[in-house]
Amino acid sequence: MSELDDWTHGQRRLLGQRCDEGHAWYLPRPRCPRCGSAASPFEPIGTGTIFAQTTIHRRGDGGASSIGITLVDLDEGIRVMAQCAPGTSIGSRVVVSIVQDADTAQLFPYCEVIPA
Repeated sequence: MSELDDWTHGQRRLLGQRCDEGHAWYLPRPRCPRCGSAASPFEPIGTGTIFAQTTIHRRGDGGASSIGITLVDLDEGIRVMAQCAPGTSIGSRVVVSIVQDADTAQLFPYCEVIPA
């Protein structure tokens, strides 16, 4: 396993990157997209706030279903895309974790609302 292996490489973890100047971003890059300095991976705690949300309605052989898709601003300063319950409100506090789809065994980020 590489230090940059995350859920996109079959590992059950979410990774961000940070440079020596303190800039943080999501999705691996060899250098900082803002200042060009070296990058180091970090594993965020996963708590954050919903920045944007949409619900996708699908119709298939098994009937209709809906999934929520969100952009989450994590507390560490990175924005990630994740699935969520349909209708999750913008501004909600959530925790993002990596889950495995029961049908396909694929990993993906999923966020759940933190109870008030």
